[in-house]
Amino acid sequence: MQTASAPPRRWRRWVAISLLGLIALIVLGGASFLANYDPLCQVECTGMGGVRGPGARDLGSYTPPHGESFEAYRVSLIAGSHFSFWFTLSNQDRIPVTITHIGATPQPYDYFRVSSVGINSMNVTTPATVPFHPFVLHGPNRDFMNVLVTMQMRRCLSSGANTEFASIPVTFKVLGVSRHTDVYLPTTIRLVVQEGISCQG
Repeated sequence: MQTASAPPRRWRRWVAISLLGLIALIVLGGASFLANYDPLCQVECTGMGGVRGPGARDLGSYTPPHGESFEAYRVSLIAGSHFSFWFTLSNQDRIPVTITHIGATPQPYDYFRVSSVGINSMNVTTPATVPFHPFVLHGPNRDFMNVLVTMQMRRCLSSGANTEFASIPVTFKVLGVSRHTDVYLPTTIRLVVQEGISCQG
C-alpha cells in the first residue's frame, strides 16, 4: 500500500515567496497611490474668489494663450497691514478627505503670514464664516467649502518691492495618511510695498 508523498519543500517555499511578493506589491502600490493622491480642486479652485483690504485693487480678468482665465489683484501694503482673499475647496474624487490645515507653517522670518482662516460651507444657507476647524469633503458635487484667508505683512520690505502668489498650501488626510499640496487660486495677487515708506527692519 502506497502513501501519498508530502508536497516538496521547494514548492511550499515558492508559494511563500510568491505570497510575500504579492503583499509587497500591494503595499508599494498603496504607498505610491497615497503619496501622489491629490483630489483637491484639480487645476484651480473655482467658485468664490476676490481680494479685499484697504490697499487691494482689482486689475481685471486675464485669459492667457494657454491655461485658465484668472482675476488679477494688486495689494499695496506696509508692515503690519492685512489683506484677505477667498477661494472654494472641493474634492474631485470619491474618497473622502479631511482638511486639517490651510496655510504654510509659520517661520520666524516670514514676510507674509496667514493670520486667520474662516470657512463657510456652501451646503448651508448662512453667509457668515466661522473660524477654521478640520472638515470633511466627501466627493465630487457633494461638498464645497468657501475659505477666507487673512494674511499680514510682518516684516519690512524695501519701498516699491513686490512679490506675487497664486496658490496656498493645504494639508489633508486620506485614509488616515496626512498629505500636503498647493492649491491654486482663481486669482493672482501681486503684493506691492507702498512707495515712499522707509524700511527700518
